[in-house]
Amino acid sequence: MKLTKPDIPLDIMRAYTSGLAYFVDPSTPLWSLLSQNYMALEAHHLHLETVPDQMGGWLLDAAAEDKSPKYTKSGGWRFWAAAGDVYGACHVGSIDPALPPRVTGFSKAPQVLAGIERFNQLADLPELDTVAFEPRVLRIGWCHLEAFWLKSTVAGVADRIVVFSGFPPEDDPPDSYSWEEFREKIWGRVQKALQHDREQKENDNTARQRARDLQVAAARAIVARNP
Repeated sequence: MKLTKPDIPLDIMRAYTSGLAYFVDPSTPLWSLLSQNYMALEAHHLHLETVPDQMGGWLLDAAAEDKSPKYTKSGGWRFWAAAGDVYGACHVGSIDPALPPRVTGFSKAPQVLAGIERFNQLADLPELDTVAFEPRVLRIGWCHLEAFWLKSTVAGVADRIVVFSGFPPEDDPPDSYSWEEFREKIWGRVQKALQHDREQKENDNTARQRARDLQVAAARAIVARNP
């Protein structure tokens, strides 16, 4: 399989090189590794609020005809590096769109190493042999999933999804999914996340209404004491 090298925006690269030392000691091997032998992939978030009622209408990287938000949105860039038992990852992005990007986090969690190891295995997937793909990270935080989104560079060839974090070992094969296969596999988890989101919003609305009722009751009590 051929992987095209993503073009890292200049402001992202500048933020990474200037901000790395705030998270990693420059005197350590990890700093040297992250400075010189990193891989950088754009990270995209899959929005829960744009998930349609029917699975067949859930698309990847597409906007509806009414110009509603895309199902995915770039959330910055992930910089990774690993050599033996030395590994780490940094995230670079803009918390506020009006502000320039910066290094917003650093991790040495096991998922970082799992992601790097899975990335190194991509070349062994036979179904990806004949086409060049642009690798991205696909984050589904509300399902606790992360995957490589292999964006096809050839018209008519579908994208592929390779999970590296969030599936139990027995449900985490080393092959890739089409988007249709992937969304079917996680649809049950998606429905649970949607139900939890609805319940949370209902609870929040109930709490706000209760607070308003208490304020009204308190105001009426004051008026009653001071006719």
